[in-house]
Amino acid sequence: MTRSCIDAYCIACLNNAADQVASCLGDPELPVRVDAVVSLRHFLEEMEDVTPLLPALPNLLNAIFGLMNQVGGRCVGRIIRI
Repeated sequence: MTRSCIDAYCIACLNNAADQVASCLGDPELPVRVDAVVSLRHFLEEMEDVTPLLPALPNLLNAIFGLMNQVGGRCVGRIIRI
């Protein structure tokens, strides 16, 4: 594989994984949603281009703010910064 093919493959895998993590934000179990927020933070740090996530941004923010309301904003804020 050429470098560009590997890069494109890695980007596609990262985007797919981020989609899967984002879907975990809707899980009924609180620990799964908390882990999803932490994981999503790490995906966003690694992604060079977050443009593919822009259409999902309203749903992501709703899920994150819903979680913050459920467990407290400070708690989620501390978890995200870890």
